Amino acid sequence: MAYLNRYKLKVIYQILRYYLKCKGKRILLIPPTSLNGSFGDELMCLGYIQNNNDNQIDIYTDIDRKDLFGKFENVSFVPDSKLIDWSRYQEICLLGADIMTGSYGKWQTLRMIKKLAIANKLGITTKILGFSLKINNDSEIMDSLKSLSAKTDLFIRDIDSFERARNLRFSNISQVADLAFLTNIDDKPDEGYKDYVTRYKNNFKIAICPNALHASDIGKDLYIEQFASFLEKIYQPNLSFIFLFHDLREHCGELSDRDLSFEIYNILQTKISACFFGRASNAIELKKYLFDVDMTIAARMHFGISGLSLGKPMFGISYEDKFAGLHRLFGLDPNKTITADYRCLLDDIEKCKDFIANISTYQTQIHKCLPNVKELSFKNFT
Repeated sequence: MAYLNRYKLKVIYQILRYYLKCKGKRILLIPPTSLNGSFGDELMCLGYIQNNNDNQIDIYTDIDRKDLFGKFENVSFVPDSKLIDWSRYQEICLLGADIMTGSYGKWQTLRMIKKLAIANKLGITTKILGFSLKINNDSEIMDSLKSLSAKTDLFIRDIDSFERARNLRFSNISQVADLAFLTNIDDKPDEGYKDYVTRYKNNFKIAICPNALHASDIGKDLYIEQFASFLEKIYQPNLSFIFLFHDLREHCGELSDRDLSFEIYNILQTKISACFFGRASNAIELKKYLFDVDMTIAARMHFGISGLSLGKPMFGISYEDKFAGLHRLFGLDPNKTITADYRCLLDDIEKCKDFIANISTYQTQIHKCLPNVKELSFKNFT
């Protein structure tokens, strides 16, 4: 009986495969998570869409983001509450980001892999773009991903993750860079920010981004205390800190990155030169604030990438082993440029001071390597 059921299922797949090959012409773009406040996911979607004008694209999400995608006539939205109508598609693209590591739950990752496996059986081209692999990944996720790689193209966004995939003997892997390197910048001015830049034009400006997930992990009060202490200890009279954010979701109780950024700013504003700008409602609006800074201190990877794409060095506060491979794309030594564990931020005060002292070297290296990194980003479309 079990054999007959498997045989019937195989026949059904073959019939559907023939039918789909005749009809599917669109691309289904699946974001890592719902587009309800993750600026990083927004950047990845925009990086893909801005460089894919020749195809009709459906974004599979639970929210219609016309503020970001309304100007793209080739883009539509499909509610992720609906079953996928496979007959519409010639290609399924999953933007991997953090989801392939199980960051948002193991079963969420396995469900995504299952969707792509179904598409493979139906003869639809499948790709996972721009994702990372941490050092200690869940074995079930890795086994499923390795099996999937036989028929799904995997585009891995940093050097270290690519080496991990190669050591695990994944098939069909390509080393690329993140799609976020290809995004544009919003040109609508914030007059308050322009005034700030003019007033502090002689200061060395550092853009700051905390991470509410980290605060949730170690506790809000401890996180804020440590982050504020770290910044106060690296501060010098010629510096000015610009407090920003890269996620509007409430990952720490009712607090988002923006809320935490403001709370840290509030502690430090009378002690150091600092400002907070909280108006940005999406990733492109936020990116313009990085145009006039000298570097970033980033606890969100895509905040750092937004700065790097503009030639701004990043001191990274790492998580899930992601920042090291990103910095190696620029020929940088991550032992000098990142805090490997956000729980140990206060251990790397001198490292950050050295980073700031040698900023001209890092700026030169970033500008030198950025064209090659952007070329790697374009390889997501091969």
